[in-house]
Amino acid sequence: MALTQRRKEFLLKIIKLYEATNYPVHYVTVAQSLGVSKWTAYDMLRELIKAGYLTMSYSVSRQERSPGRSMVLFLPTTKALNLFQTK
Repeated sequence: MALTQRRKEFLLKIIKLYEATNYPVHYVTVAQSLGVSKWTAYDMLRELIKAGYLTMSYSVSRQERSPGRSMVLFLPTTKALNLFQTK
């Protein structure tokens, strides 16, 4: 899969968000930062996983155990970080 300009835009945004907090990034945060729908962001991040630029993890709320879904979070891989590494 080619790393198109649009994919680079998403990848760079998630790297910047990750570096700012040092925590995995929720796809809704990426969507809000780029001004796209959460579904568009989720689909694009899944494509970047397939290409080896991101990994996905799940997080359960640390508060009271309550019913609900876990959060889907994304992390840049070394491959992604090396791509945008400044010298």
